[in-house]
Amino acid sequence: MSKEIEGGYADKSLIGSQIGAIPSAAVSNQFLTGLNTDGSLTRAQPSMANISDYTDSGIWVPVDASGAGLSLTVSDAVYIQIGKLVICSAYIMYPSTASGSQAKIGGLPFTVASAIKSAWGGLSVNSNGITAPLLNCVQNTVTASLVAASTAAITNANMSQHEIYFYVIYKRT
Repeated sequence: MSKEIEGGYADKSLIGSQIGAIPSAAVSNQFLTGLNTDGSLTRAQPSMANISDYTDSGIWVPVDASGAGLSLTVSDAVYIQIGKLVICSAYIMYPSTASGSQAKIGGLPFTVASAIKSAWGGLSVNSNGITAPLLNCVQNTVTASLVAASTAAITNANMSQHEIYFYVIYKRT
């Protein structure tokens, strides 16, 4: 009896005999990568030699990027990079301000990539006293703009004396 397996056919009895014949310890640190025409399995050892080339983590320093020169109170500003994917978070307390400029947070750990699909954003998980803002990453910058769910800009005055704890996910250059 034959069974279709990702682009080809193999004898079911060969598959069963090959899998049953491999001691579990023999594949504990290996990936099963294919099935050969003779029914044997192809295995490969995962390579972690260059993993440090693709991962990074640390702290970042969020700053006011609205042009209003606000002094933000910041804590818990951390990031992790996996390949070109960046995930960062921070807690920010806005000072008292009447600035009508759009609230923007600068200092993202890496420049946001320029492709449309790269300009991701984030959301706040706690925003004391205001409707939870979204964050839009601005392409080719290290900035995220605060917007409402309706995509209307949130101003510094809206954020005055409010806190925001957020996550941002984006593709870096």
